[in-house]
Amino acid sequence: MRRSFSIMLVALVVLASASPLLAQSKADEKELASYTLTMATLNKVIAATRAMAKEMMNDPKLQQLAKFDDQIESLEKEIEALEAKDELSKAEEAKLESLNAQIDKAREAKDQAEEAMSDGAPNMNNAQSLDDMERGISSIAPMSRALKSAGLTAREYAKFTMAMLQAGMIHGFSQGKVDYAKLPAGVNPENVKFIEAHKAELEAMQQEFAAMGKRKRD
Repeated sequence: MRRSFSIMLVALVVLASASPLLAQSKADEKELASYTLTMATLNKVIAATRAMAKEMMNDPKLQQLAKFDDQIESLEKEIEALEAKDELSKAEEAKLESLNAQIDKAREAKDQAEEAMSDGAPNMNNAQSLDDMERGISSIAPMSRALKSAGLTAREYAKFTMAMLQAGMIHGFSQGKVDYAKLPAGVNPENVKFIEAHKAELEAMQQEFAAMGKRKRD
């Protein structure tokens, strides 16, 4: 069984959704233009992300969400089994009505739990600078601890993610035919070349990070 955790990857996707930074200040453009993606840093980012995901999986609040998911999934199966019948008895109709009420209540409880978990979380969609992103990352305790364990600062994590996002977008839109003479300000051409040279590693990382938003259990 696979279980989705909509909150779990908040700290991971927080930068990927920070598209306003694609129109950075001159200072940010200069800083990102001088930043170079490397496999050494990529490996640190992967290690930090694994560490953070492991810590968050042990969070009692996330475990409570998992219980809601279990309950909802069980109720959905019962409802589907009843709805698959051509005709329901009076007792089955009453049971179906009860199950629908139970699943509505469970979904509402889960929504409330997720909302409570997200209260106070930084909204990186409003980030206007690398400084904003750095502060947001630093405010997420599990992420700060994971970065420290991997030997990364919040600043470098922000730069790495933005540089990779920018270079990846340019490489993707160009369909592999990048005009290096016309790169946007703030984009290091070496980073676009890095994306091309390490497509396999980056795809594996993307798949692993996506899988971290789900939990497997027998």
